[in-house]
Amino acid sequence: PMYQAQTKIKQIGRSLNKTKIPFIFSDQSYLDETRLPELYRSADCFVAPTKGEGFGFTIGEAMACGIPVMVPKNPEAGYMDFVGDCPYWIKITDKEQADRRFFCEGNMMPGIDMEDLKKQLRSVYEQWKKDKTVLKKKGQECRKQIEPVTWEKCATKMMEVLENDFKE
Repeated sequence: PMYQAQTKIKQIGRSLNKTKIPFIFSDQSYLDETRLPELYRSADCFVAPTKGEGFGFTIGEAMACGIPVMVPKNPEAGYMDFVGDCPYWIKITDKEQADRRFFCEGNMMPGIDMEDLKKQLRSVYEQWKKDKTVLKKKGQECRKQIEPVTWEKCATKMMEVLENDFKE
C-alpha cells in the first residue's frame, strides 16, 4: 500500500496505450520462512533492480533456490561478494542522490539504466518463451555459486575484517 503498486502499474499501462492492464496482487503479510523456497521456486527469474544492498539476502536466497537473478552490476553492492558471473547484469548510470525518504542528503547511489533493464527483461522473457531449460541451467549456475556462502564463513570473514581494521 505504501508504494501503491497497482496505481503505478495502471499509469505505466496507460502510458503505453494498453487497455488490458493486469492486476498484480501484493500480499505484504508475514510469510513463514519455511514457505520462502516455494515462493522463490515459483519464479523463472528473480529481478532485483536495487541501487544498493548491504548484503542482498533475497538475491542469495533466490540463487540458493536455483533461480537465475538479474541485478545491477554495481561494484559497491554487497551482493557482488557472492554472485560471481551468474547474474543477468543490469547496467548502472552515474551516481545520484539516494531517496531522501530513507537516506540523508549527500548519500549517493548509482542509478539504474532503465533502457538496459528493459532490454534485459525482454531478453530473459524471449529466452523463457523459446527454451526454459536455458533459464533452469542459469539458475543451477547461481545455486552452485552461492553454495559455499554460509553463515559461518560470513562470520569468519567479518571477524577477519574487524581484526585487521581495529588492530592496536
